[in-house]
Amino acid sequence: MTVEKVTLAELKDDDLVGSDDACRILGGERSPISRATLDRGIAASRFPSPMKIGATNRWRVGWLRDCLREAETKRSQPGEAA
Repeated sequence: MTVEKVTLAELKDDDLVGSDDACRILGGERSPISRATLDRGIAASRFPSPMKIGATNRWRVGWLRDCLREAETKRSQPGEAA
């Protein structure tokens, strides 16, 4: 069985991703954030916490996209601290 690599744009909001893909979604395809940055962002409530499935962490793609939209909205509002 061959598993094809899916691009980030092809992921649906309900899809589940691991930490590597979460880092790519939050940081960008060409410059993903590090796992340490992901962990710090979760601890500071900047990024959504993962759900545990067995021993693994998984994020819904929609949660990560919502996080990015929220951060962009905060940046674009003049006079408010991000």
